[in-house]
Amino acid sequence: MYWTGHPDEATAALERAIELDSKLFEAHFYYGMACRDTGRYDMAAVLFERAAELRPTDYIALGLVADVYAQLGLREQCVSAAKRCLARIEAALVKTPDDSRLVSWRASTMVYLGENTQAEEWAKRSIALSPGDYVVQYNAACTYAVIGKPDAALECLEFIFLHVPRTRRWLLGIANHDSQLDSLRDRADFRAFVKRLEADVVERS
Repeated sequence: MYWTGHPDEATAALERAIELDSKLFEAHFYYGMACRDTGRYDMAAVLFERAAELRPTDYIALGLVADVYAQLGLREQCVSAAKRCLARIEAALVKTPDDSRLVSWRASTMVYLGENTQAEEWAKRSIALSPGDYVVQYNAACTYAVIGKPDAALECLEFIFLHVPRTRRWLLGIANHDSQLDSLRDRADFRAFVKRLEADVVERS
């Protein structure tokens, strides 16, 4: 239900899953995603932190909670989460240095620490490793948006729209709430892109 773009409907099932198993990583993680995508950032932060605690090798929950803290204006917590995320990514990269998603998450997380030049290099590397991966393209878009490369960010978003149509509903939800895309929101081309996404999602509903 979450992945098909129905985060509100997914909430009841996710809450029930946590009732059944309070240590279930997936329930906390996807409930956090659903809350983030619907603007419930306080709840998302709690859920992502719990997910990261339940799975000590996971880096994605910490990367997402850094974004949530940024949305809430909690700079210190954002930086702390980003540093914890990068520590887990570095540990994973030792084992799989050419994992494109790891590389892309490293790029999009480094910007929280102001390491923009390195972030851009890692974003380019991730795309070179897996140009067709929508997660890689999305993380690169976030990286480019933060470091002041809006045209490159929009190019990545357009790639996802054109080449991975099954993700359009997801893309619409996340693009509306991801703080890393905030620099694009006043641009006419980004607003037009979002309108195209909205129209497509309505047509497919």
